[in-house]
Amino acid sequence: MLEILFSLIFFISLSVFAGFFCSKYILNLNIKLLRFSEIGLIGITFLTFLSFFFNFFFPLSANINLIVIVLIFILGAIKNIHFFINYLKKNYLILFVSLFVVLLMTLNYNPHEDYGFYHLPYIINLISEKIIFGLSNLQPHFAWSSSWLNLSAIFYLPLLELNGVQMSNPTLFFFVLFLFIEIALTKNDEHSLSRYFLIVLSFYIIIKFSRISAHGFDFPANIFLLLSFYYFLKLSETSDNSKLEKYFIISLVFSTLAITIKLSTFMAPLIVFTSLFIIKTKNINKKSVIKSFLFCFIFFSFWLTQQFIYSGCFVPMFEFTCIKSLNWYSFEISNAIKSTTGAVNKSIRDYSGT
Repeated sequence: MLEILFSLIFFISLSVFAGFFCSKYILNLNIKLLRFSEIGLIGITFLTFLSFFFNFFFPLSANINLIVIVLIFILGAIKNIHFFINYLKKNYLILFVSLFVVLLMTLNYNPHEDYGFYHLPYIINLISEKIIFGLSNLQPHFAWSSSWLNLSAIFYLPLLELNGVQMSNPTLFFFVLFLFIEIALTKNDEHSLSRYFLIVLSFYIIIKFSRISAHGFDFPANIFLLLSFYYFLKLSETSDNSKLEKYFIISLVFSTLAITIKLSTFMAPLIVFTSLFIIKTKNINKKSVIKSFLFCFIFFSFWLTQQFIYSGCFVPMFEFTCIKSLNWYSFEISNAIKSTTGAVNKSIRDYSGT
């Protein structure tokens, strides 16, 4: 229990400091306008981005990850440590409740059925080797990789090892719960549509995902998609330029992460395009928006490149995205993914009927 608690605190802190760096130096966001939970969620996105970048050149081994994380703590803490401490002092009750609830939910950890079949083997590939051309020839599931597994791999650290990679969902749930509680207690915009949406969303998530380890990629993918829609609603409710900038950038970043976690969140680009129509006539900081688009474009390109290197296809589920003349292209990979994924998700191997 203590190992889980300290691991959770460590990865929460890591995500926040990564969020400080990304928000300030990459997205050009005003830290003072961001909530603690928003910084942490942005940090999760940035850590995922880094996992793609470094795996092109190195295995995500414990030592490599440790070096990256130490640098993040140092760079993220510069000029932000006092904000971090003061914010937690002010909201210590929310911090305690969120930690307690997530800790209780994590104690009954039960890996999703996909975990041992291809999630864990894929993570082991990430931490053992730099990116491997034609990896899908070993197993069809390796042709399509969720960015959430890349995030989990960067949590592989000395001492924690594979226990660390299982902390991605609990870390995410902490920030989501913190956000829900903080907004529920605020008196601003009490009758806004976005607030009602978030209240309904909080009940849905707590009931639907009460076992945070048992839903595979559905949990993080749906979380980031629904949060991107929440910030889209916030975007339509304000005329303040600084808030417009914040809501649009967060919605853009979360939408990008959602679709790289799971393609079922195909609604994410529609949220972004609709948001563009809202802000196009507003006097917001165009530099920040352009930098955010560039960051998300590079992030999405990294993800597509990874799929291409693994399988010879940019989106392996769709055969028209494949370049079949490549030496590492896996024949009939699209059909193989569809059939094997369906078999695993429907638990056919556990069927005992007649």
